[in-house]
Amino acid sequence: MIYRTLCPVFTLHCGACTASPVRVSASGLEVVQTGQERLGCYDDTALQTLLCDSGPPPPGYTLFGIGIGVMLFGYWRLFKWNRERRRLQIEELEARIALLPLLQAEQDRRTLRMLRENLEEEAKIMKDVPGWKVGENAFHTDRWVPPTNEELFNLRPQEQLLHKKFGFQWYV
Repeated sequence: MIYRTLCPVFTLHCGACTASPVRVSASGLEVVQTGQERLGCYDDTALQTLLCDSGPPPPGYTLFGIGIGVMLFGYWRLFKWNRERRRLQIEELEARIALLPLLQAEQDRRTLRMLRENLEEEAKIMKDVPGWKVGENAFHTDRWVPPTNEELFNLRPQEQLLHKKFGFQWYV
């Protein structure tokens, strides 16, 4: 058996070991059991010593200084992360700007292909109408006017037009 002194205010027992709680005698000594029943149990004497013999609490200005230090460290980390996030956003924006001409060219190719298919279908449908000009511009201008979705999908199934207008919102 080992004898250790205890703080009379705190009596701690971890509860994880199989040993029964030990009684404190009048002299302030504890009987600590050694052997298999104490395996897996933390040493509560060090914690009791820390709680009992730590002395008076630190003065208020020390706690205030510690609090200010923690806040300054937190703000430093916050500003550092904001700078990194801003750098990542700029990088992503530059990548989008670099890809924009490619994406616009693909969209233009799809539009021109659909317009050509629409003109071929229009020529088939209106071949018997006298005076009909296939592909005549309705806007009376020489500038390129992007066609509306209704113009592109007029001769296609209604589901394709709805999918173009609403995209994935249609399935929700």
